[in-house]
Amino acid sequence: MKFLLMKIGIYCFFGLGLLLSAYSISAEMDSYTVKVALIYNFAKYTEWPEQDSLAEIDFCFFDVRYQSSFQNIEGKKISHSKVRTRLIRNMNEATECEVIFVTKEDR
Repeated sequence: MKFLLMKIGIYCFFGLGLLLSAYSISAEMDSYTVKVALIYNFAKYTEWPEQDSLAEIDFCFFDVRYQSSFQNIEGKKISHSKVRTRLIRNMNEATECEVIFVTKEDR
């Protein structure tokens, strides 16, 4: 009986650990992060012209709420090019951007 209770306790302990880790993973994957990951993957599978001469691919965005999510892709590679992210305030700053993320509110 004592062995059975100890075994149940161990299973409960590991089950609780799994539940807590699943909750923390889902909390980290907010909608901003998912949208940025989708944009990154879309750009990753895009055929870029003159890819060898493009040292950096600039991802630009207007909404400061996305800043930490875009920082997650900063420095990653798309083919031979390094990803650089920039928060911009107006379209005049977007002339050097290869990817521009515009939310509904920023239109």
